[in-house]
Amino acid sequence: MKGEWPMNEPTPIQQKQIKKFWAWCGVKPEKQFENLDWFWRYPPVDLNNLFKYAVPKLQDYTLAKSLNGGHNAAVHIAGRWSGIENNDNPALALFWVIYKAAGLEE
Repeated sequence: MKGEWPMNEPTPIQQKQIKKFWAWCGVKPEKQFENLDWFWRYPPVDLNNLFKYAVPKLQDYTLAKSLNGGHNAAVHIAGRWSGIENNDNPALALFWVIYKAAGLEE
């Protein structure tokens, strides 16, 4: 389920998860033209976009570098704290903990 994106291109399953996440945040895709074709693109999953669109929906959050070099994230949403995610990429740690806390998992 967890990939190395945004460095690598997300898998089709991850693209579906990203689409669901941005819809939960209220973000609409932008229409873009590339390689002689039109397509819809959501913003990249990075800390700038997470703090712009997702973090304001939270009651509180914690994002910290762990002793093992990874990044831990926990969020407070709907009156409760959600579990901790650990990832080498802080944006992905925050993305996945919000994704789970928002009830977006299948």
